[in-house]
Amino acid sequence: MHLVTANQANLALTLSKQQLQQFRTTLDRTLDCVFMLDANTLQYFYANEGALRLTGCTAQELVGKHPWDLNSDTTEVQFRELIAPLIAKELDSLTIETNYNNSDGNDVPVELFLQYIAPGGESPRFVAILRDISQRKRIERIKNEFVSTVSHELRTPLTSISGALGLISGGVLGEIAEPV
Repeated sequence: MHLVTANQANLALTLSKQQLQQFRTTLDRTLDCVFMLDANTLQYFYANEGALRLTGCTAQELVGKHPWDLNSDTTEVQFRELIAPLIAKELDSLTIETNYNNSDGNDVPVELFLQYIAPGGESPRFVAILRDISQRKRIERIKNEFVSTVSHELRTPLTSISGALGLISGGVLGEIAEPV
């Protein structure tokens, strides 16, 4: 049996500078937009490359701004109402679909994952992960249009057939033989 001592476990959890750099590079290059906000000031202190592309800001421009500074669709009051259940520990995280006004001024449908993190001995913070769901919304729209079109195209001939059968069974053509 192999026993791991506490020191070995701590050593295994300690990241080298190279591993820390790899972690940072990975997080920076993740396609989803990752933001971190100070829980007390609600100001950004980190954004990955995807988040910077979405907002059109540099890292220096973004630091110190609030979510409502970047997205005119959200007010400070609305954002505080959104995060209140997280701070109160009523929820561990929340996921919502919303629109984000990107740097080009276009609304982008996004899925927002928001989590409150308050580890002992560290400042509490929020991590927000935005995922562009434009493709998903486009596919949903195409699927809904297809179902609607098929339903309409089938309904018209079926209504005609049903009406004709109703007239026939109602005796418009006279008496119908039992086998028919």
